[in-house]
Amino acid sequence: MHLHPPHVLVLLWPCAVVLVLLAVVKQFFKLVFATDCHCN
Repeated sequence: MHLHPPHVLVLLWPCAVVLVLLAVVKQFFKLVFATDCHCN
């Protein structure tokens, strides 16, 4: 079987990946800044 995904999915996948990465980075910085402020 050779399936061609719709162009919509092809366009949405990178957006979903970017959103997930942004969420992870935001959580990471929240933890880093929280620990920095706590240490200070």
